[in-house]
Amino acid sequence: MNRDGGVREWASTHNCSFGIEKFQLVDLSRRKIPDPFRPRKQIPIPRAALILNGQRIESTTTVKFLGMHIDRELRWKEQVAAALGKGQYWLGQCSRIARPSRGVSGQYMRRLYLMVAKPRMLYGADIFLGPAL
Repeated sequence: MNRDGGVREWASTHNCSFGIEKFQLVDLSRRKIPDPFRPRKQIPIPRAALILNGQRIESTTTVKFLGMHIDRELRWKEQVAAALGKGQYWLGQCSRIARPSRGVSGQYMRRLYLMVAKPRMLYGADIFLGPAL
């Protein structure tokens, strides 16, 4: 960012600015070290902060990038929980508009589910869901 011909120089010549306060930092590693206070226990390795233009950016356990929750060990627990929440929300909405007495017919409800609800629930599923064995 700070080198000659880097991002900051490009931003100034193109009348662009970066909100460094919005930057997120995650250090992806599953490495652990022995806990000095509890024998036979391990803790994640300490993460260093990044300093850009005098602003300190701390490493966090999870970040949200392009709608995906990425955790530092790539276990995808937060993303799976978010996808489950979206699924429950969309199924609730579908059941509200598919009432037998005055709701949408089954044909149109199936179409709505396949074209809108299912893609919204499973956004990025090919990344965080493992292959079926």
